Amino acid sequence: MDTDIICLSSNRARRVLTLKLVPRATIIVPLDQEEEYKKHNPQAEIRTHPVCIDTEEAKHQFVSELYPNFFLLDDDITQVRRVWIPKDGTSPNITDTDLIYDIIQQCCYTARQAGCYLYGFSHHKAPKDYNPHQPYQTKGVVPSWAFGIRDGGKLNFIGCAGKAGQWVSALNAHYLGKVWLDTRFCFHRVDTYGRGTEEDNERAWAEIRSAFGSNVVYEIKNKGRSRNAEPYELKFP
Repeated sequence: MDTDIICLSSNRARRVLTLKLVPRATIIVPLDQEEEYKKHNPQAEIRTHPVCIDTEEAKHQFVSELYPNFFLLDDDITQVRRVWIPKDGTSPNITDTDLIYDIIQQCCYTARQAGCYLYGFSHHKAPKDYNPHQPYQTKGVVPSWAFGIRDGGKLNFIGCAGKAGQWVSALNAHYLGKVWLDTRFCFHRVDTYGRGTEEDNERAWAEIRSAFGSNVVYEIKNKGRSRNAEPYELKFP
């Protein structure tokens, strides 16, 4: 059975970039924006959530209660890429929408076969970050903008104050121990990673530290050049 592909969106009816690559995704929007989204995305399936659900973590929880098995995407995905460089010179960018759909479904299928309830792809799109000797990983953090959850794993967003990918990865490590990451592919989004204020981000990390312990939250000493670089990272035993 195919997993449901879900895209959360708000105030972006004219520019749901993800639909260009994943046109079969169901768009979930606030109830008062339904008509606007239908007007500008007539081919898409549009569903709504109550207007009172106004935080990202509450929206994630809404999706997890509505769909037993889902793959969740942000609305600003611009590329799906092979992280390795094909020998025949084929572009690493994947634009075939049916192939992208199959990649998502296959990742869900292999996660099920491996006994994993949380799954996703690489955080990185550069070939230098790909290890051909370890294309799959069972420990790590899913990207918050593209990840899937299977039914039965006790995974939710209750208590999450932000950083959904880190939160659900920590919860998954606590309850289940392993994740399924297919690092051969990457879903890349618009470079707006630093969403929310610095106070919001610190509060989200504080909640993760409080819930799962300070021994899994590490400060990043060298944050690199990106102004959107995370101040902390998760490392699981």
